[in-house]
Amino acid sequence: MKNEEKLTLAFIESSPVEAARVMEKLSVGDVAAYLEEIPARFGGLAVHPLVPDFAGQCLREMSEEKAAALIQHLDAHKAAVLLRLLSPAKADALLDELPRSAARPIQKLLQYPPHTVGAWMEALLPVVPETATVKEALRTAKKLGPQLTDSLFVIDPNDRVAGKIPLTRLVVARGSLRVSDLMEAGLTLLSDQATLWSAKTGADWAECRMHPVADRDGRLVGLLFYPDLLKGLAQPAGPGRAPGGRFHRNIKKVWAKSFSGVVRFFRRIPFISRKPVWKDKEHDR
Repeated sequence: MKNEEKLTLAFIESSPVEAARVMEKLSVGDVAAYLEEIPARFGGLAVHPLVPDFAGQCLREMSEEKAAALIQHLDAHKAAVLLRLLSPAKADALLDELPRSAARPIQKLLQYPPHTVGAWMEALLPVVPETATVKEALRTAKKLGPQLTDSLFVIDPNDRVAGKIPLTRLVVARGSLRVSDLMEAGLTLLSDQATLWSAKTGADWAECRMHPVADRDGRLVGLLFYPDLLKGLAQPAGPGRAPGGRFHRNIKKVWAKSFSGVVRFFRRIPFISRKPVWKDKEHDR
């Protein structure tokens, strides 16, 4: 590897955002060719901060093998955002190139509309059954590895969320106790089909930076973290996603027209004029 290449890769690794801004000034073809030449790990670092539309154009120009190798170094959310910008055929081809373990979380996110909770949740399921003892729950926690969060979620026999138990409470509890006796019940469950805007306004993010996500049957399907919520809200919004969108503007127009019609209707009603009734005693005299 030449010294110039080493310097370039070192710049990407140390300052990926600045490197992305430089790339955006170049042509798509030149950037795509460069991303095919460098190791996929560095390509992932450079692509992650790129403007999504520009990054998507680069992926279109790259070979499927190289593009798929690069996608493996993106988080699932970013990969899903970029794959939505490609044709279905291209996106499916890239997913086919990925190992199943890498493709599965991306495919799960792609099942949801882009501005829903499901599209931005982490498909993590750190769960224990409500019949488990503290000792069994700790054993489960050790096996979870990267999926472990600061709490374990307790599920009933139908996989519905019954509550959660913080690890700090779990590690000091007697091993023979059942987790159902220690769990916090009454959790705020986010619907996987809900909009990100409704999730932001309907949940207490000041107290808890992570909320469980459930399907229509109340079964746990993932977790939504606050940073991911903000990332999703920063994406261009579609109709009806947040105040100020096209849906809300249309509602305002309809309301304004309806109100004008009501005013015109009342103006046509012939009001009966009558003399005012004075209650001033001096006037009555």
